[in-house]
Amino acid sequence: MEGPSSGGPKPYLVPPCQFPGLNPEDHKQSPPFLQRASPGSAGVDLCASTDTILDADSGTQIIPTGVFGPPPSGTFFLIIGRASSTLQGLIVYPTVVDNDYTGEIQVLAAPSSQPIFITQGQRIAQALPLPLNDHYPALNRERGSSQPGSSDIFWVQQVTQDRPSLKLQLDKRWFSGIVDTGADSTVISKIHWPSSWPLRVSATHLQGIGQSKNTLQSSKLLKWEDSEGHSGTVQPYVIENLPVNLWGRDILSQLGVIMYSPNELVTQQMLRQGHIPGKGLGRNGQ
Repeated sequence: MEGPSSGGPKPYLVPPCQFPGLNPEDHKQSPPFLQRASPGSAGVDLCASTDTILDADSGTQIIPTGVFGPPPSGTFFLIIGRASSTLQGLIVYPTVVDNDYTGEIQVLAAPSSQPIFITQGQRIAQALPLPLNDHYPALNRERGSSQPGSSDIFWVQQVTQDRPSLKLQLDKRWFSGIVDTGADSTVISKIHWPSSWPLRVSATHLQGIGQSKNTLQSSKLLKWEDSEGHSGTVQPYVIENLPVNLWGRDILSQLGVIMYSPNELVTQQMLRQGHIPGKGLGRNGQ
């Protein structure tokens, strides 16, 4: 006996990416092999080529797609999110893939609140092919395979050796670093890092200190201690050509550091930026 009919059209379920035309040797595919989810779709789908975990602490991350440029002749791509991905809490930031870009097309994404697990082959964004306007003069150079963010500009403060400093022990070895940089994570200069301490390549990219890729990080948690008996753990990053060490909020929050300035102008600026007087740094403070 058959049950009652629900009536109406059945919902269209988008299958995972099959990567047609994928070269199994180098895992590269080019835009002509991209597919649309349905005959009426305006954009072509971009899928994650690896499993990825997005969490709020890591901020915006770059998700590889396994698709390489350039876009088809006379067009460029506008990368935007998918409605289904947005409803699942995935924020995709719009980016442009130029017609002369030959590198891997990557998606800039972040979670709206809760951590998100993205599986290989999951459709995460779409590329809208748009006509290229070549009426404006251009510099005599091509984009090539430059990575996302390679031409961005960040406002930074110059790091000098005149800032307030603090000496701490990391695994019984003394290090001196500055404490007023606003760095979220502790960063140790490579020239101060013991060669016998193991390092690993971190998946997290740092911004504002002159290096954003191939970042090294301690392979293990280190115990830090100060001269007054305070202690905790930290897993610092290690950066080449950094003039000084930076004690970040990961250590300062454990020390109970309070943000304060006797200058009224500075205090008002801090308040406008969301500073809560009397609270410490870190996730449970500011």
